[in-house]
Amino acid sequence: MPAYFTVKFQFRRECLYPDFMKDFYNTLFEAGLKFKSGYWYGKNDDCETIINWNQQKIEDNFVLGRAQHVKYDYKQMLFDFGDFSEVRGFWINYRDKNEFDFFIIIPEDDIFEYFKPTHEDRYFTDKIKLIVSTAAEIWEDTPAVAVQTEHEFTEADNFLDDLKKGNSPTVLPFAVLPNEYIHLDNEAYSVTELSEKGSLVVRKKLTYRENLQ
Repeated sequence: MPAYFTVKFQFRRECLYPDFMKDFYNTLFEAGLKFKSGYWYGKNDDCETIINWNQQKIEDNFVLGRAQHVKYDYKQMLFDFGDFSEVRGFWINYRDKNEFDFFIIIPEDDIFEYFKPTHEDRYFTDKIKLIVSTAAEIWEDTPAVAVQTEHEFTEADNFLDDLKKGNSPTVLPFAVLPNEYIHLDNEAYSVTELSEKGSLVVRKKLTYRENLQ
């Protein structure tokens, strides 16, 4: 299994409503992610079945128990998007945090290239720009409160309550946040307001040495 780059969309429990999953996935599709198939125990399920299953699970505030089989968990989807080799989406419900999150993961080999002269992994500029613009569109058109990005071995669990208290978000290399959650060093990050809902935050020092904006 490859290492994955992650885009995490974070929601409050109060964001939930009867057609939440249907509307959310439709926003993904409109943003350019095309349904390919289910995944793992849902690999033979169609799109509608997965949406209805996940809606019922989140309405029930479901969290998979330690003794429960994973087939009872939220169902995952595979998407066609850009020229990435794999794009997968799945939900995790954090019942004790009053939060549930949607994760889009892409193999890191699709995102980075190794630059031998400086021994760095550099972002593919066109690919990361596509991810940034798509994530910002999804955030704007859904009840998502925040978006954070991370690499496979990022050691950070920044829940919405943590961000609200002033904890630093995971910005590898970008995040989308409510303006009141942004407490960052302006010398290290660029902040661009997207709407009244919030702003795009991008690390200034990136290994491919180009500003995403």
